[in-house]
Amino acid sequence: MKRKTATSTPVSRYLNILSIEKVVQMDFDTLVTMLKTPETIRIAGECIEELIGTCNIRIFIASYMIAYKTSSVIDEMDSLSTPLVRSATAMLVNWDAILKKKMRCDSSFHGLVQEYLDCFKAWRIPDCEKLVTRIGHALGALYSAQEHLPKDEPEDSSLKVIPNVLLM
Repeated sequence: MKRKTATSTPVSRYLNILSIEKVVQMDFDTLVTMLKTPETIRIAGECIEELIGTCNIRIFIASYMIAYKTSSVIDEMDSLSTPLVRSATAMLVNWDAILKKKMRCDSSFHGLVQEYLDCFKAWRIPDCEKLVTRIGHALGALYSAQEHLPKDEPEDSSLKVIPNVLLM
């Protein structure tokens, strides 16, 4: 087991938890747990900020699930998910090589990051639209249920719908 030293770099800390070899060996639930920990987010943030610059850390590290645990994240490969998986994989393979070889991120790598982010955004739009629709239906059902509550329903009842509250 390697000792952590006070002089460890963001890159070495990152590779210690998120090298491709380690990610491939994890099951999906372990990976999700790892990606959600504050320590992972902090270490990834330090490393990504140092080498890439400003980037949405959570979307960047979600690429590990997309590229290496595809069947757990994507229901059906279609015209939006196929380029997303391809771009996530290409970005991470290059990222891993950059970190291990202590190279600088060049414009071609920045292009891979942007391609992944664009694909992620396009892929997420239909999911967001479905979610908004489902929330709207749920809210409508709550308001409809409110009409059927007895008039003497206590104010602190968990079934009581609070007027003018939007859950988005």
